[in-house]
Amino acid sequence: MPTLREVVDEKVREGDLYEKLDRNRVRCYACGHCCPIPDGQPGVCKVRYNRGGTLYVPWGYVGGVQCDPIEKKPFFHAYPGSLAYSFGMLGCDLHCGYCQNWVTSQALRDPNAVSPPLEVTPEALVRDALAQGAKVLVSTYNEPLITSEWAIAVFKEARAAGLITGFVSNGNGTPQALEYLRPWVDLYKVDLKSFNDRHYHELGGRIGPILDTIRRLHDMGLWLEIVTLLIPGFNDSDDELRGLTEFLAGISPDIPWHVTAFHKDYKMTSPEDTTPRDLLRATKIGKEAGLRYVYAGNLPGLVGDLENTHCHHCGETLIKRHSYLIEDYHLTSEGCCPRCGTVLPGRWAPKFDGQIAAVPFLPHRASRLVTILGRAAPCHTWDSILRRSDGSPRLWCAGCSPQDFLTRRLAADLIAGSETFKSTDHFWLRTGLISNKDYVSPEYLVLQQKGWINGTTVRCTANVTPPPCWEVALTPIGVETFRDLIHSSDSGKQYFSIPTVRRELVAVTGISKGGNFADVNFTWRWIPLNEVGAALYAGDAHYKSTVGFRHYDDGWRLLDGNGAKSSQTLDEALKNSEPAP
Repeated sequence: MPTLREVVDEKVREGDLYEKLDRNRVRCYACGHCCPIPDGQPGVCKVRYNRGGTLYVPWGYVGGVQCDPIEKKPFFHAYPGSLAYSFGMLGCDLHCGYCQNWVTSQALRDPNAVSPPLEVTPEALVRDALAQGAKVLVSTYNEPLITSEWAIAVFKEARAAGLITGFVSNGNGTPQALEYLRPWVDLYKVDLKSFNDRHYHELGGRIGPILDTIRRLHDMGLWLEIVTLLIPGFNDSDDELRGLTEFLAGISPDIPWHVTAFHKDYKMTSPEDTTPRDLLRATKIGKEAGLRYVYAGNLPGLVGDLENTHCHHCGETLIKRHSYLIEDYHLTSEGCCPRCGTVLPGRWAPKFDGQIAAVPFLPHRASRLVTILGRAAPCHTWDSILRRSDGSPRLWCAGCSPQDFLTRRLAADLIAGSETFKSTDHFWLRTGLISNKDYVSPEYLVLQQKGWINGTTVRCTANVTPPPCWEVALTPIGVETFRDLIHSSDSGKQYFSIPTVRRELVAVTGISKGGNFADVNFTWRWIPLNEVGAALYAGDAHYKSTVGFRHYDDGWRLLDGNGAKSSQTLDEALKNSEPAP
């Protein structure tokens, strides 16, 4: 059976971003390494190679496809709520030990990273993106600069179909590559991993080309957002963060900066996970440096209002978010603050059309993506046969998407996005005649202390005993408090439910796998929905749970009850939660 290297080396065409040198050598300009490549050798990225004095580059396949909320990229100032159809190839010009997409980016460098390619055409990708309801088509998951020729072929089709295009990149570009991309890319996110050249050397690069790329992208007029994954002990010193944010503010104070929480992944397991306090410290430094739009990510609900977009002039909340969910949207059709009229920098639709999804998902089963011998193969199985030029089978690929590998990020997305986890908790309040046991319960005592209910002792009835019994009624303050919380169908009843809290995922703390099953440990907490919820769930208690996952043909999913006996469904995991230390 041929190796992945042999398969990928035949899914190529001649590149555009290179020049020929003497002795059959070539120089590649796709990334900041500008590799001089001898005949018969690949560049640093492992996917662009020289054969006979011609540079061959990846073509005609994807390593994975997924539908993401655009907020996951993250783009916060570009078409909020829209669906980003995201595709990637294989390979990267860096080798970050904490890479969360390592199964695609390190596929030809790390033998444990196996992500078989799926044959596809640009036209098929665009058709599928439109079928899913996407507004944006994004090249991501590996480093898109090293597969620029393929990305542009896809983007030309996307533009013709009315789609927005974007790059999610490490920013290690060259002037040649950026000019090549410029006509076809609308949005560009750069991972600015550090502001220390020594740190970049540890990751396999240099800081100079990244900083130059950021300047050039802004000057070119592409919409630019910057992300820094905050890693304790690596790039989180005050001095480094101050230098980084002052550099960005010096280009433009309107560049959004996302500082996001690190969690142990891939080869980097020694630093502690980033805490909310770490993110708050970093965002404070960014604001002091002059950046107007600073966001804290990966810890939804734990960073105050730093998930939201505010008008820098009057402070009005313009877009309210929880993780990838758009909770409120108040921009005008011109992208302005409705309160003071200040223009919010970004790329905005004339109106907010809601969200198709606030969590990632695989393309729907009706999708047809991979062509095999002239017939359509079901995308949801992600199976393809790559064939030799004579048509004989080359390799059977149980193709994969990013959902085929159960990372902490994927587990968190699936848990937090499930209807079971998102369901709100209700408090059932009974007025009228109740027992003493109910009247002195912790919940009723809280309502009494708040002055929302009062009770008078009355004679017990046969079905409400033993004495004393109480006649409970809402006070005027209670009526005012509960009026908007009681469903219209419960109006006038003596027994009604009040939504009080929702769950918030704090962290995925561990994953243990065995074959097609896995147990995922996670912590969560209650978030009050209103004044009643805040009173009944005072404090900040955290809970720990363990839920089962199972791997199916289309990726990992939460256990539905048909899995290993030792594993729990999410409903069982939440019911059996224990207080977290």
